[in-house]
Amino acid sequence: MVKTAISIERPLCDAADATALELNVFRSQVIVIAMQEYLR
Repeated sequence: MVKTAISIERPLCDAADATALELNVFRSQVIVIAMQEYLR
């Protein structure tokens, strides 16, 4: 596993937080899922 730090705009962060809450996962997992889907 690789740890990384990224800077994202507040509205995108808020959307990731809301999605994480809906899915009952951490925000980082939402970002991982989004990256996996994008890279397919």
